[in-house]
Amino acid sequence: MNKRIVQSSEQTKLNVAKLAELFPHIITEVRAEDGAFRQVVDLELLKREFSGYIAEREGGMERFQLSWPGKKQAMLAANQLPAGHTLVPVEAESVSWDTTGNLYIEGDNLLALQLLQASYADKVKCIYIDPPYNTGKDFIYKDDYKQSSEQYLKMSGQIDGKGKRLLHDTESSGRFHSDWLTEMYPRLQLARPLLRGDGVIFISIDDREQAHLRLICDEIFGSGNFVANLVWANKEGGGGSDSKFFRVKHEYILCYAKSIDQLTVKGVGISNEGRYTMQDEYVGRRGKYYLQKLNQASIQYSKSLDYAIQAPDESEIWPSRGNKLACWRWSESKLAWGMANGFIVIKQDHYGDWQVYSKQYMHVDNKDQPIVRTNRPLGLIEEYSSTQACKKLEQLFGEKVFDYSKPLELILFLLGLTMEADDIVLDYYSGSATTAHAVMQLNAEDGARRRYIMVQLPEETAEGSEASRAGYANICEIGKERIRRAAAKVQEETGAEIDDGFRVYRVEFESGEKVSASVTT
Repeated sequence: MNKRIVQSSEQTKLNVAKLAELFPHIITEVRAEDGAFRQVVDLELLKREFSGYIAEREGGMERFQLSWPGKKQAMLAANQLPAGHTLVPVEAESVSWDTTGNLYIEGDNLLALQLLQASYADKVKCIYIDPPYNTGKDFIYKDDYKQSSEQYLKMSGQIDGKGKRLLHDTESSGRFHSDWLTEMYPRLQLARPLLRGDGVIFISIDDREQAHLRLICDEIFGSGNFVANLVWANKEGGGGSDSKFFRVKHEYILCYAKSIDQLTVKGVGISNEGRYTMQDEYVGRRGKYYLQKLNQASIQYSKSLDYAIQAPDESEIWPSRGNKLACWRWSESKLAWGMANGFIVIKQDHYGDWQVYSKQYMHVDNKDQPIVRTNRPLGLIEEYSSTQACKKLEQLFGEKVFDYSKPLELILFLLGLTMEADDIVLDYYSGSATTAHAVMQLNAEDGARRRYIMVQLPEETAEGSEASRAGYANICEIGKERIRRAAAKVQEETGAEIDDGFRVYRVEFESGEKVSASVTT
């Protein structure tokens, strides 16, 4: 991406190509209005391939789905790239242009995502986004297919053609849900093909749209690729006093895989490492161990596992105690193997009763196969504070230039679960560029070469704000400056050599006219 990037293909063309690989007979040619021939899909032939598995949208079979006024336009928006848009390099605002692997893109993320398809399809390992939450106001990303209050009321059947209200107990607030969903849908549609097969997306969201977001993600990514709805208990975070009945001080991080069968989530360090205190002659390979009773109730009772084990005094040891049925966790043949290979301990407890234990080693399983013992990450994230995040960002700049930045530690945690080596992370609501900061920090800690793509609309800073007074005309200027300052800070504190550069691109028309950012209040 050293030179100007022009529009090379739309997502529709990519989809047609994939269909052609599976069903070549459904592709035909038609003559377009300009006289050129174009490949198109014969819909009737395609429908025959799925005979008996088609849900009709109009009439006929009902289907489970989330619908809202404007959804059809939103679904089409991902494939409608206005002619003439391109990504134009801005070397003057870049750092280490010739050597860096990082990108910073200024412009509407819908256009940017469309333009990235040609170069980055199936290449992004992780996407993290913190989209604007629905606060019941218009959004900065004012797409052409969003509606005014009057348009929404007409489409939703609340007023007639003369403007007369038909449903007196409803209000137009539903328009903002529709607008929010209409913004998110095409951008998620375009995000999915950028992910690798083992890729994952994390989306920060609050109560207001969490349920809706999950439904559209089920539709776009497939419900079978749902990974988790993580709960972030925003430690010391604000907002709790805004809730009417409960002090709600948590948010969500919705997680979906591109393909659940290919996803790998790294474990975190074991929290009970202290229990591995014993060691034997195998410590060099197996590590330390702890003892676990072989009749510990962890499996369903099986008569074949209810057998006698001979104690050192030649008495019999049975798994059952009292009237309660129990069984051993290992079969007789596995027990014989375990005793021969040092995995079984038989000794008396403090009551003088014989007990049978298995050794739970740190580095091998009970088949003597190497493992790395880790705990699965918790779905409840109780650390990290947005309040502290804002203070740390203020310290980095020496003044308050950005509100509501996500904690660096939170993004470090999420990226650390999935990214390694030279993986790419995409953040197309990059804000103050916390994700870029996190990538540099991770690389400094382990020497990897992860890369980032930041996308941000150059939303103007508010007149009279600290950011404006400090000379930052828009959010992009804040984000780029944060990357510069964070890179210097990371290298100073760690002494590590990292990729501290980034190439800046702007979404523009081919004519050179810059795509403007419209701010709607």
